[in-house]
Amino acid sequence: MNIYFIQLIDEPKLIKIGKSKNPEKRIKDIQRSLFSSVKTLCIIKETNAISEQSLHNKFNAIRHKGEWFYPEDKLLEFIESLSRHDSSKSGTDRAWQKLIKEEPRLIELETIAITEHLIAKSDKHYCKYRAWKERIEKDMEMLVGWGCNNPKINNSEWYDVAFYHIFEDTMPECRHKRIFC
Repeated sequence: MNIYFIQLIDEPKLIKIGKSKNPEKRIKDIQRSLFSSVKTLCIIKETNAISEQSLHNKFNAIRHKGEWFYPEDKLLEFIESLSRHDSSKSGTDRAWQKLIKEEPRLIELETIAITEHLIAKSDKHYCKYRAWKERIEKDMEMLVGWGCNNPKINNSEWYDVAFYHIFEDTMPECRHKRIFC
């Protein structure tokens, strides 16, 4: 399943967070039923870390009605961070694409890394290294590299691909003022 974010072109420019196996078709159906134009903001794969229901709960305070939400900064910034790190976009590192075909559960770790942007924004002492250790590292070691059971990806080269993609390219930088973490 995919989660899609669409926005009404006309005021009040509400945003719908929905779920569909075929989001492009669903968005066209919604547009026809509303007799109004919508723009697609983002489409992502649903994971254990990000589901339609978890997003509805997360943004419940700005819910208009049902699956429609007011276009407040925190929702727009969240969608922007998802769009910026959407690994389905063209031009994405081929090694990462090959790796997630072998171990698709790595997308869940990438999603956790994306949501770190929201945490970092509200925490002036945010530490990328602490977040990595607490929320991602152990799971990643079981999925890729020396600790995984898949012989195709249980080596340091594949671990490095995942590490650089998730830690270096996706997670936000530290916000604290310390030189060393």
